[in-house]
Amino acid sequence: MRTKGHQRGNVVVYDEGALYSLEPPHFMPQIRLKPVSISNGLVWSLNNTIMYYIDSMSRKIEAFDFNLERAHISKRRTILHLDDYWDDEVIADGMTIDKDGFIWIALMFHGCIVRVDPDKKTIVERYKLPVSLTTSLTWGGPNLDDLIVTTSRRNMSPETLMKEPLSGAVFILHNMGTGGVQGNKFVFPNADTYK
Repeated sequence: MRTKGHQRGNVVVYDEGALYSLEPPHFMPQIRLKPVSISNGLVWSLNNTIMYYIDSMSRKIEAFDFNLERAHISKRRTILHLDDYWDDEVIADGMTIDKDGFIWIALMFHGCIVRVDPDKKTIVERYKLPVSLTTSLTWGGPNLDDLIVTTSRRNMSPETLMKEPLSGAVFILHNMGTGGVQGNKFVFPNADTYK
């Protein structure tokens, strides 16, 4: 069972992975999408009828109709293609959703996060960070109105680290004008003995 392609150094082999779901009561993996290269961002619309998904190597943010009862996805479509905005170094990584239904995406190798209107298929806000390797983001704080952004320093040269000393830090952004929603609870009994 591979969730991403084989990795050789910093290079991932395209189209060797799959997206799986784990369903009660036995939590046997079910393939939902293949082939994929690197599954990353995954979030559902506020009413759980759309699944937003990032396969980082595709440089696309995609949407699927989602049937909650059957965990079935259909009607695949592209919400945003990074080729329309940036060169081929930039990839979409982690993703979250806000209480207004907009999706937020961490852009690896570009040092920024973007807020996307999935209905209009456009970037509506962009925030630059003092690092290039932004990896993921989520909402936190007592009111779920702080945006928490993770970054990396993996494989950075000493010269780059001198220019970006905050690489690898976790940033907390306040006063974003929106906030997150309570996450779905997933109960995985006996997860420590699952094989």
